[in-house]
Amino acid sequence: LSLITVRIVATQGILVYSVGSWKLPIGIALVLDGLTVFMLVTVNLISFIIAIYSINYMVRFTSKWKFYTLFLLMVAGMNGVVITGDMFNLFVFLEIASVASYALVAFGTERHELEAAFKYTVMSTVGSLFILLGIVFLYSYTSTLNMADMANVLAQKGMSNIVIMVS
Repeated sequence: LSLITVRIVATQGILVYSVGSWKLPIGIALVLDGLTVFMLVTVNLISFIIAIYSINYMVRFTSKWKFYTLFLLMVAGMNGVVITGDMFNLFVFLEIASVASYALVAFGTERHELEAAFKYTVMSTVGSLFILLGIVFLYSYTSTLNMADMANVLAQKGMSNIVIMVS
């Protein structure tokens, strides 16, 4: 399906879809442009290759459906990160992908697998906290979560080096 977006963006240009009845910049925006399409195709192509490889790998596990459910949830989260047009939903989609990846890392039952999952969860949670702090800082500076509006505000106010560094 992500390959279809290549043709759509090539013929129609940048597409912005507002989810629900909220008008932008308050509502949820999904954006398709050249970079988004490239990233969608890349994420989904790599995910497809992983899914094909996992067929033979998952033979040793009994709960394949759990693996594929978590895997598809992670891919959906990554696709959401790519197509979202606002920082709040970027964080939500990032957390969806992160929680699914925590469970995938912990999929095994051996001690070292569970230890690795715990370490990954702690490090990722710290990283997510810093991302959230960056979003809060940008919101306090721009008063918007919409990425397009944020770019306009930063261009108008002038983006100092401290804003870039802290965010």
